[in-house]
Amino acid sequence: IGAPTDVQVGLRPEALILSASPETMLRGRVMRVERLGKETILSIDAGLAVTLRVVVAPTRGCAEGDTIGLDFNDTDVHLFDARSGKSLRRS
Repeated sequence: IGAPTDVQVGLRPEALILSASPETMLRGRVMRVERLGKETILSIDAGLAVTLRVVVAPTRGCAEGDTIGLDFNDTDVHLFDARSGKSLRRS
């Protein structure tokens, strides 16, 4: 069985971590701030094909137009076959 050539990467919003490090994995601009009481959801344009969503504490001071850094742990990355949508779980 051959490996799929097209892979889709998935990260849950709570897996993305705001980072001030200059060596951050991603950088993006805050497009929308949704304050939902016990959490805030940021919509981020990081120049990707999709808008990223990040869950942060309501006390986090982010505003629309801010540029932020994002990091994540490798273990939080989910891989999918782009054609079938099936998970490519690591053993």
